[in-house]
Amino acid sequence: MPSARGCRHPLGWPRPRPRRKQIYHSVGTYGWNGGLGTTRVNDPAENLTLILLTQQAFTSHLPPAICRDFWTAAYQALAD
Repeated sequence: MPSARGCRHPLGWPRPRPRRKQIYHSVGTYGWNGGLGTTRVNDPAENLTLILLTQQAFTSHLPPAICRDFWTAAYQALAD
């Protein structure tokens, strides 16, 4: 069995983030952005799972604005 050491996405899932990089997503968050318009995020620190299904394919390696808006709205709802 090949080793996952040094692999950014062992077994197809990104490793948890070692530190917070955005206003959304806590440390330890992981998930998957599908290029055909789907995104899944699991945030264990907030006990939160986010799933967004769209019919809009990604046009770059970064998630489109609708994904970032969805994540921001979800985390704002937690704060309210």
